[in-house]
Amino acid sequence: MLLYDLYKQGLANTPDRPALIVDNTICTYRELHEVSEQWARALLHYGIKRGDRITILMENRIEYLQFYFACYRIGAIASPMSCVYQTLSDEVAFAVNLTKSRLLMVSNEYCSGIKGIKQSAPSLERIFVIDDIEDEEVSWKRFAHGASGDIPWPEVKESDPALIIFTSGSTDRPKGVTHTHHSILQGAINKSTTMQLDSRDTYLIATMLCHVSGGFGFSLPAIYKGGTVILMGTYNTPGFIDLIEKHRPTHVAAVPTEVREMVSYPRSKQIDFSSIKTFMCGGDTVTHDILEGFYKLAGFELNQGYGSTECEEFCMNPPYGKNKRGSIGVPVHGAKVRLIDSEGRDVPRGETGEIIVQNEATMAGYWDDPVNTKKAFIHGWLRTGDLAYQDEDGYYFFVGRIKNIIVKGGGNIAPAEVEDAINEHPGVKVSGVVGAPDEILGQIVHAFVVVDKERGVPIPAEEELKQFVGKKLSAFKVPDRWTFVESLPQTSVGKIDRKALTDYAKKH
Repeated sequence: MLLYDLYKQGLANTPDRPALIVDNTICTYRELHEVSEQWARALLHYGIKRGDRITILMENRIEYLQFYFACYRIGAIASPMSCVYQTLSDEVAFAVNLTKSRLLMVSNEYCSGIKGIKQSAPSLERIFVIDDIEDEEVSWKRFAHGASGDIPWPEVKESDPALIIFTSGSTDRPKGVTHTHHSILQGAINKSTTMQLDSRDTYLIATMLCHVSGGFGFSLPAIYKGGTVILMGTYNTPGFIDLIEKHRPTHVAAVPTEVREMVSYPRSKQIDFSSIKTFMCGGDTVTHDILEGFYKLAGFELNQGYGSTECEEFCMNPPYGKNKRGSIGVPVHGAKVRLIDSEGRDVPRGETGEIIVQNEATMAGYWDDPVNTKKAFIHGWLRTGDLAYQDEDGYYFFVGRIKNIIVKGGGNIAPAEVEDAINEHPGVKVSGVVGAPDEILGQIVHAFVVVDKERGVPIPAEEELKQFVGKKLSAFKVPDRWTFVESLPQTSVGKIDRKALTDYAKKH
């Protein structure tokens, strides 16, 4: 099976069932097929060939998925950009130049952010706007409507690249993670099998189609089984609550910051969560306060999972098995996971090691980057750069990023552990912990804290937080330096931007 066949079950069995809902716009399986086929022919009419790259910059919308499948149909490679880059034309130009994209498909909302990009991106031949506009020179829909339909379909292979998604670039320049038709399709099969999805399922996703989780990690397993995917054009907590109430989804996925906002949102307490079989949460550390707050709100545990752009969610708590709070679960169908030490040897259960994974859903490599591609694998296993340990039942527990581990006086400290302790304080909304340079100890612990001004509890002072955390952690893990901030910097995928925090800690 090729990737453009992924929705054919829904097309054959329930052609008029919604495949995708974005805000109040609905796309049925019949419409998904008809539009993506028309647009695929339009791409061929323009001269796009198998293997050509097309950069996409737009918010969540029906046309996003339709254009993905148009690219898949002819073997073109879609390269989505995060909407965070809307005013950063140099970031978009970097991606276009790396992939040598011929076309840029953009929504009208982001046109102003890419002015002048053609001067800095020689490969870029044309910019199309996806919205209905009068200008025939840039209107994609007008071009597609007038395109010839008599061009034969090119041969597409499972091993062909289908998608290049850029890493967040929080520590270095973004890398183009390249997935093939086979790896994306296999991911959909693995996830849908693990979650036992069927055509009756409705999946509400609080993420973007330009990211790996929205682009194929959560959306395609549901579509593969003929279900319905629901997204928001732009995430906001009231709208998210409205969608749960309106559509009664069977599965939901959100990042930790979104779950925290939902839990603290007053109207959430009036919502019936009983239709939901699994509420997935991942992409960053899921702290104790999020887990406890969600359980009190919904009456069941969050399902914490784990994955990466290079291999989308390959661990999760079994949806119909034991859900261990704080665990990232066990490998999904088709995935194998090991923990290794710095010498590449497997570590015993209970000991911390680097997570490596072997899975047919793993990336083919980084686009035009053989050096980093080679570094990413060890004997056929993908290195994640993340640390975890495995308990006696085989469940994995995330410890932290190897590069984020704080080495203080020879002792290792995981920022997530310290953050979890700080976040348990009722006066704290969220915290971020990084290592700051120190001449004697090498590094010290620097905590950035956002206090909760809406919970109605006294705002904690530094000394109070020290004493609070000191009762939960060893003395050497208690932060040495505290900075109170209004908010924490975030990467394009909603994670704490530790590079930004570390840069600040180095200067202060």
